[in-house]
Amino acid sequence: MQLIFVPTVPLSSAFKAKLRADTFVIPFSLIERVDKYNDKKSSFSNSIDIATKDGRVIKINFHIEQYSGYLKFSDLIDKVPYATSISEFFALKLFEHDPTLENEFKGWTLYNLDKDFERQGIYFSKPADGEVEVEEEPIYQKIQNRTPNGVICETYPPEFVVPALMKVEELIECSKFRSKQRLPVMVYNYINDEGETATLWRSSQCLVSKFFHASFL
Repeated sequence: MQLIFVPTVPLSSAFKAKLRADTFVIPFSLIERVDKYNDKKSSFSNSIDIATKDGRVIKINFHIEQYSGYLKFSDLIDKVPYATSISEFFALKLFEHDPTLENEFKGWTLYNLDKDFERQGIYFSKPADGEVEVEEEPIYQKIQNRTPNGVICETYPPEFVVPALMKVEELIECSKFRSKQRLPVMVYNYINDEGETATLWRSSQCLVSKFFHASFL
């Protein structure tokens, strides 16, 4: 989704030549900061500044009689780019109108973790054909997000990859020291022509306790 602004005054050709083709088109994912101002002494009683990650700043002014429009736009800009739950995203909003869609298509099943990591050279079980050499002592393991005690991380997929030496109990304790329980999990494994590997991991920031103790797992 994106914002498209249309200038209300004609722009000179010389000024247009200095602008990027997408100057007035801002994808929500590109918004870095939103500032709101209120000035009762001005004819523009409310204004919103939108700063983007590529250095653009768009200023929108609202007249006093446009206050309802300001509220609607302010609410939109607060909710859509900075959703606090994945259920707030447009793609999942359809579920409210037709819950049968999820049962029919099951979006999570489109992604196969085993096949994705196999193409990256990581196998969680020995291939049936035996053509691929697999390490006797695996370095990584596949973990189920849902455990008998509940879900480890609400915003992670049903399965994720962690070091093979880690136990589920240790992962749960590790997640408690991470924002939204997003413990470190591997998302990509790169192997160069010499067989050397480099991995990419994702997690949230460490939490700090009242005694300023942090988890570095």
